[in-house]
Amino acid sequence: MPSQRHTPTRLTNSRKTFCHSRFGWSVTAPMTIQPIDPTLNTTKPQPVIFVPRLAATRIAASVVAIGATQFAAVSIACAERSGSNAVPPPFTRQAGARIAAGVTPALPAPRWPWAVAAALLIALALITPVNHDEDQYLAAANLVSRGLRPFGDFMYLQTPVQPWLLAPVAWLADGWSFIALRLVSAVAGLGTLALVYAAQRRAGVTPRHALIATALCGSCVPFLFGMSLARNDALPALLLAVALWAAARGRTLDWGVAGLALGCAASIKISYGLPLAFGGFWLLWQAVRTQSVAPMLAWGIGGVIALLPTALTWAAYAQAFEYGVFRYAAEGAKIWYDLNGIGDRLSLAAKLRDTGVALAIGPALVALIVLLFLRRDDGKKYRAFVITLLVAGVVAAILPTPTYRQYFLPVLPPLFVALGLAMPLGRWPLRIMAALGVAAVAVYAGLGVADAVRRGPAAWCVTSQAHWIGAQAAGPIVTFSPTYVVDSGVPLDPRFATGTHVWRSGDLRSDAELGAFKVTSRRTLARELDARPPGAILTGFEGASGVNRRIIPDEVLNDWARTNGYRAVPTPYGGMLWLKR
Repeated sequence: MPSQRHTPTRLTNSRKTFCHSRFGWSVTAPMTIQPIDPTLNTTKPQPVIFVPRLAATRIAASVVAIGATQFAAVSIACAERSGSNAVPPPFTRQAGARIAAGVTPALPAPRWPWAVAAALLIALALITPVNHDEDQYLAAANLVSRGLRPFGDFMYLQTPVQPWLLAPVAWLADGWSFIALRLVSAVAGLGTLALVYAAQRRAGVTPRHALIATALCGSCVPFLFGMSLARNDALPALLLAVALWAAARGRTLDWGVAGLALGCAASIKISYGLPLAFGGFWLLWQAVRTQSVAPMLAWGIGGVIALLPTALTWAAYAQAFEYGVFRYAAEGAKIWYDLNGIGDRLSLAAKLRDTGVALAIGPALVALIVLLFLRRDDGKKYRAFVITLLVAGVVAAILPTPTYRQYFLPVLPPLFVALGLAMPLGRWPLRIMAALGVAAVAVYAGLGVADAVRRGPAAWCVTSQAHWIGAQAAGPIVTFSPTYVVDSGVPLDPRFATGTHVWRSGDLRSDAELGAFKVTSRRTLARELDARPPGAILTGFEGASGVNRRIIPDEVLNDWARTNGYRAVPTPYGGMLWLKR
């Protein structure tokens, strides 16, 4: 019986030739379909370019900038690929017919960018300098892990689900929670990118175009900032990406999952209530048009279930909840900016400037302009839904005053899913966006590296300083910088769980309200400390800055400590620890 040796084959269309052998697919110059001579001398130069390398070359400028996935995230993304995107199948007559008709098989996207992205995001989480907004989120997770309740036992300035979700992480990583919670943000960033990619693939975008759009999403500074800090940006962005991924299939259950995800996002960060509401109104409009109410009902049920913990907390601690979630945001920044002579930052001109800068540092602004000029209306329901969430994200970003870069994170997942749906685009828009993305990542990462070289990586400095404080001090500790205390093992005074935030504007509240909220203000601080003296006081991290020009928060604590006979001990990384004599 003759041996059945594998005979490689070559198939072609008018533009390219796709070769398949036991070594995989390759591209050669156009030829007719014919067997490849098995005796071909492979030592001679051949005009062959392997497809994965070709695809990687075309998107190399973008993928350097992205943050993406570990093994689980890669698995999610790969699960959305069609069969043609797995290992290329052997040549068949059907495949030859498709190619002869001008339909080329979808080329698989390379996987190495995901590993590069994972390393990038994890590195940024470890070296990015501390942001003072991290204080209340780290403190809240730490206090909940000790059994305290948001709004009941300490003030919290957002919807309450994130501290409950992260408290087990803080408890398990006791003494290392700063690093652990930053890595949670990095992993959420990886998952967000994987789901942005998966949503595009589920909607029919080719692997190459989906990877390009995902790379551009990951190279925006709002994304890099939100995913490298222990704030409340990463988890809701991940849940927004879940909603986009679920809605891409469009079944009734998928709409329920999307509503549940966005409801959870709104229970973590209140601004995500706008995408939830906009999506609901869009589905209501679709129900009126098509007489199909099932998607709208599923969305609503999912959203209501996810909002139940927030609603129950509101009912239990109504006064504190309303102040922390709604009133503080309306009055906190204005009074402090006016007191420090920087009220001009709250003007409309400043908002427009900050919005432009946040979007222009990276490819987001160009992507928005491209989508505005495309104006494609192909009747696809999913594209309309994505644009609806994009509009909601823009509104959510520009409503708060002042406007910060992290507010634009809800814009990015729908923006770049919409960009993927609009591809293919011309070369120049893609090249411009890729160049802006690489530049944004280079600047953001470069600043982190420079700070790490000058002062040491933030993860190491914060954690080692906390351990040093734990060996010196007895609690409770009073500080406007809870980030440096949560891993010390010494309890933080819950009145300072929000750092400087409530203290700066608390004088607008009555003494009775401040007592009920368990917070202090500039008016009541000395009286509160006299009544319940702390075991130690940490200062040195809320000094003069761009927003602390006339009133220096730490100077108030320093003055009280000196007056009451505390002993000053310099800390290893620039702070001052005041101990009872």
